[in-house]
Amino acid sequence: MPERVLAHAPAKLNLALSVGATDQSGMHPIASWMVTVDLIDEMELVALPPASMSRFATLWHEDALRTPDIDWPFSADLPARAHRLLQARVERPLHIQSTLRKRIPLGGGVGGGSSDAAAMLLGLNELFELGLSRDELAEVGRDVGSDVPFLVHGGSGIVEGVGERIEAHDAPTELHAVLAFPETGCPTGEVYRRFDDLVPSAALDADRVRSVAGGLTPDNPFNDLAQPAYDLFPDLRELSEALGQLAERPAHLSGSGSTLFVLCDDPLHAEHLAQAARERLKTPCLAVSSVPGVALERPNLENN
Repeated sequence: MPERVLAHAPAKLNLALSVGATDQSGMHPIASWMVTVDLIDEMELVALPPASMSRFATLWHEDALRTPDIDWPFSADLPARAHRLLQARVERPLHIQSTLRKRIPLGGGVGGGSSDAAAMLLGLNELFELGLSRDELAEVGRDVGSDVPFLVHGGSGIVEGVGERIEAHDAPTELHAVLAFPETGCPTGEVYRRFDDLVPSAALDADRVRSVAGGLTPDNPFNDLAQPAYDLFPDLRELSEALGQLAERPAHLSGSGSTLFVLCDDPLHAEHLAQAARERLKTPCLAVSSVPGVALERPNLENN
């Protein structure tokens, strides 16, 4: 059994997001094309002796573009919740020291906490040689958050329902984008409530999502939550318009926000646009590319 596992947890982009009206359970069904990109949180998991108590630390990576206080309660920590649920699933304690170094911004609509939870599930499976499949880990992840099952699989997928139905999809051969990280935060609950006010009888349009996935262009990503987010946070709309004008192509919102993205032609285009946006818009920006999903390493403790 490896003594330590390093997990690299990627952010996700919603390249298309359709949202339906609440169902009988009070949840909003979605259809979304999601892709994982190389904005990466790093999680180190070290196995502890059986009599130990598990310990969790979360820090900002030295490369993080925004570093607000990490002050959420332990009960709300998604990786810790994933750890507890997996212990219950396998009916045995999994004693660990977890150190998470974050680059993915908080509340940005790019799945940071969900990807960290997926990394926890995959990392524990590797560290303790549990032998669970990704489908089994994704099933555990459903009780952590709706994005977790997709992020357990990673890559590119059409996600439907409340995150439980995932259809693997071939990612574009080369997906390059610039992400912009406003100071504005977009609380998910507020955005969905505004969506309900604006479109109380919203109809889900999975066909439109598949149409985007069948032929991605810089113009055709869409997000049913963009208008509610822009209504609530006018400065986010202003930044989206300014970024679009600078890029000479539309800026789009990921998830419930607040991260904005612009699709680019190639890595050089993305790097140049990110630099120009940082300088002219005074906003942290980053060039990214698509990646397969959570990646695991098994370094030997004696070599470090």
